[in-house]
Amino acid sequence: MILGTADQLLRTFARNRIACVGLVLVCAIVLVGALAPWIAPYDPVEQHMGDRLAPPSRTYPFGTDGYGRALLSRILWGSRVSLVAGLASVGFGMVFGVAFGVVAGYKGGWLDNVVMRAADILMCFPTFLLGLMVLTVLGAGFYKLIIAIGIALVPRFARLARAPTVSVRERDFITASRAIGQSDPAIIA
Repeated sequence: MILGTADQLLRTFARNRIACVGLVLVCAIVLVGALAPWIAPYDPVEQHMGDRLAPPSRTYPFGTDGYGRALLSRILWGSRVSLVAGLASVGFGMVFGVAFGVVAGYKGGWLDNVVMRAADILMCFPTFLLGLMVLTVLGAGFYKLIIAIGIALVPRFARLARAPTVSVRERDFITASRAIGQSDPAIIA
């Protein structure tokens, strides 16, 4: 049954040309980021002051910036930072958002109301603005940026996790788990 579902999912995915192009692009970006130390033509911070603001050429395929740094090398190395920041911040937001959403959905009552109203308030702010506000409180830094973006994503994941939890919490298998003495954390897990 599961293999049939996975096979069907792969066939459906393969028929969607946009999804296939997206997968190829994501794989290419990840590959470029992983191979940046070997495929970047120059050190991304190395300055060539004689070549400042050079246009694209054979030597510098994307040209140089105001400090004479090769833009192609900077883009290749920058993809690594972007991938780490993106994956880490979404992971942070997902872990905490799913935890809040599942606990709120399972417990219900006042806890559900408090968590969901807090999520509503945070979702009223544009993600970028909320991230900037959190970053202002935390201060500058790469890891603080990841936390700020992650905090801005927590309410969205909380909402996504709460909905199925609410629909499942009164089902027979949950009632049976309670009847045999399972603890709430075990049932939630």
